[in-house]
Amino acid sequence: RPVSGCAAEVSQRIAEAVLSHPMGERRLHDGLAAPGKLPPLARDNASIVGFWPDNWIEPTLMIPPKKRSSGTVLYFGGISSVDLKMSVCVRDVPIHQFEFKAHQYQKVTFLADGINDEGVDIRFSNFMKDPANRHLSFLLQDTNVFSEQDLWS
Repeated sequence: RPVSGCAAEVSQRIAEAVLSHPMGERRLHDGLAAPGKLPPLARDNASIVGFWPDNWIEPTLMIPPKKRSSGTVLYFGGISSVDLKMSVCVRDVPIHQFEFKAHQYQKVTFLADGINDEGVDIRFSNFMKDPANRHLSFLLQDTNVFSEQDLWS
């Protein structure tokens, strides 16, 4: 869905900031993205897919297998672009579901027990399109489901 009002202005500013960043320009000039678009970090490697350098997450975030201890509490916090549901899936099976209200910070927690050493998909039921035509569901601010190092491995 198109974004309007304050959300559109914020999204536009974020898109402009990302595209003006030296890394964004390098990627554009290297031909990795069409003008006006910046590819998600994950598209450059085989690690996490669906995460953008400005911390926006696409409707599907794919996280590769990672060793997690039983009983570990995982958390995922940020602001959804629109009202939506978030599903934590292992092997295409939702094991946790949460509802988010648009433009409100929310942090959810869940046990790693159902995940074990499997890869995890985090799926969002809705998204907005920003001025660069990216499909964005969630602005991540806080998580231990993956780390910054995972983005570059």
